[in-house]
Amino acid sequence: WEAEIGDRKSVDDAFAKAAHITKAKAISTRVTASPMEPRACLVAYDKASDSYRIHSPMQGIGTLGGPDSRAEAVNASGHVVGWSNDPSFKAWAFLWTPETGMRPIADLGAFFTVATKINDHGQVIGFGFLPNDTQFHAFSWTEAGGLRRLEAPGGVGSVANALNNSGQVVGTVTLADGRSRAFLWTEAGGMVDLGTLEGSQARASAINASGHVVGSSLIAGNLKWHAFLWTPAGGMVDLGPLPGFDESAATHLNDRGEIVGTSSSSFVVGPRATLWRESTARATNVFLHRAGSSLVLDGVGPTAAAPASLDSVGLKFSGGNPWKEIGTWSAPPAFTTGTLDSLSPLHGWVGLKTSDDIGTRFDLRAEILKNGVLVGSGEVACITGVTRNPAQAVEVSVPFGPFSPTSFNGTADVLSARLLARIGTTYSGGFCGGHSNATGLRLYFDAISRPSRFDVRFVD
Repeated sequence: WEAEIGDRKSVDDAFAKAAHITKAKAISTRVTASPMEPRACLVAYDKASDSYRIHSPMQGIGTLGGPDSRAEAVNASGHVVGWSNDPSFKAWAFLWTPETGMRPIADLGAFFTVATKINDHGQVIGFGFLPNDTQFHAFSWTEAGGLRRLEAPGGVGSVANALNNSGQVVGTVTLADGRSRAFLWTEAGGMVDLGTLEGSQARASAINASGHVVGSSLIAGNLKWHAFLWTPAGGMVDLGPLPGFDESAATHLNDRGEIVGTSSSSFVVGPRATLWRESTARATNVFLHRAGSSLVLDGVGPTAAAPASLDSVGLKFSGGNPWKEIGTWSAPPAFTTGTLDSLSPLHGWVGLKTSDDIGTRFDLRAEILKNGVLVGSGEVACITGVTRNPAQAVEVSVPFGPFSPTSFNGTADVLSARLLARIGTTYSGGFCGGHSNATGLRLYFDAISRPSRFDVRFVD
């Protein structure tokens, strides 16, 4: 990078008159445009020279009289927004333009307000504190209309996270009971709740030019967060995590519908960067149900208060400790169209058939089938703490291993999930302790409190 300050001609003249000139070359791999105290600065890209020019005079683009300022966003016209404190150290949202310099545009009345985004029409969003309040409150600002707070009925706080050039704003509202909800705000329609993925909370992170929104939501059971895509036509759709992961979050999307974020899991160290393509992939929650004497898979969350249950037959470690089936659930062919390329861990709740088996340890195996043929599988070994009391059923998460993408035609192909149990082992197959036999393992499912499920992703 190049930095320049002072009178170039005078410097060149001085060097021309010098009797001796010493040259030195230094290579630094850690260069930042940062003075001793934080200051905002403006960076412009010059395509012709493929270089960036940092406009950073002594005070960057200045402050509002206090010691600090921070730039958060810049639009196509080079207008900058952020925050700066005044001489009393109160932080204001600012707008900087080459014509006007830095000026305050928003103050919600307390000690901190920040502008976080600006679109190409000069609309600014941000958030700050109200007097005597501990919650953030979102706002939208325009030169013509001034400041507008973005609040929802029943909300006690809000944060605006993104906007597009149509003036649509997305973010998160905090309700009085502490839950968060994703919102879309427009000048004409006000604030709209985008819903959830059958959980109680959701957060909106980004919006593109088409008004498509991404973020994350709790899924049924309120235990895991999944990335979502919301569109005006299709509503909220679960994007799901990567194979072997059970949580995800979408953070940004572009105007081509490419979505980025992360997948994570309590069984995997560290998150994984994730790319979804809006036009081709769709993820679905798959729930285990009982319909009369049939075991069914579908995308509708359970509504019953009391769980259904299903037992394996007796289990014995002797004789090779064979797997014994608990049950097989099947989806109607129309439920599965496209290529199955992702499976999130299967969540189930297990208990004992009789109290005599207390202390027994179990293995649980989940299999995904196409027309009865194995597609993918996963196992959890040596499950402990299993009891006879249904209220103390143990939640088990079974991660699936790698599998080959598998196509389903949507008319005849049947997706099934099969669960099996055996006496608990080490992963090498050795006995892991407890009793060496049991009358069986019980699975609880199909209830609000026991929504046994897994997620699938199909690509067209």
